[in-house]
Amino acid sequence: MVWNIKSGGSRESNAIPNLAPLAKNALMEGAQAKTMMPPATEQGFTWAFARRRFEEACTASHLPVVIYQTRYETETLVQLASSFPVVGVKEGSKDPLTFERNLRALRDLKKNIAVWSTHSKWLLADLAIGADGILSGMGSVAADLHVALAKAVDRSDLKAARKISDRIFPLVEAFYRPGQDAHIRMKYALKKLGRQKHDFVRPPLRPLDADDRSRIDQALIQSGLL
Repeated sequence: MVWNIKSGGSRESNAIPNLAPLAKNALMEGAQAKTMMPPATEQGFTWAFARRRFEEACTASHLPVVIYQTRYETETLVQLASSFPVVGVKEGSKDPLTFERNLRALRDLKKNIAVWSTHSKWLLADLAIGADGILSGMGSVAADLHVALAKAVDRSDLKAARKISDRIFPLVEAFYRPGQDAHIRMKYALKKLGRQKHDFVRPPLRPLDADDRSRIDQALIQSGLL
């Protein structure tokens, strides 16, 4: 079990993150690792602030760390991976060039740090570059397709990988198009597939309209999931 920890943050530049209680809870609940979620403010991505966050969490519990990478500079990411017990990186920089730069920099550390793509819009590309696997919210709907895609790339079967990617693409189009939160769309898909009973949302989030539901229904059919 991997436990996600994050703080609400503060806009004060000298604010000390309060992650210790969350890190201790993760340890007490039997987690095997903890994910350090992205900080709440822009200044949280500086090396000085990031180091303080990680020091607090890692002092509170000895659990290995997975970094959820979004906007850390490559140098900061490498410093964090070098200074703390980092075993994996959920790579979500949202740019293929940055992804590859970070991947190469982490590989150069020779620490056997896993790098997982969370770029659901171009998973095949990240895997082809060298990602170790996929860690994406869309996995709640399409985990089997993600596994099959990763295995096809691992055995260098490009033809099979493209076929699987063709099945994933309609889901990407339906979930990540503008206008609604992707996870609300995924909740609807999970209900449609019978994997959960309800797809309620809390304000200020809005339920899906008929057009969104229809698009998701069609995507589930095109992907072979429905």
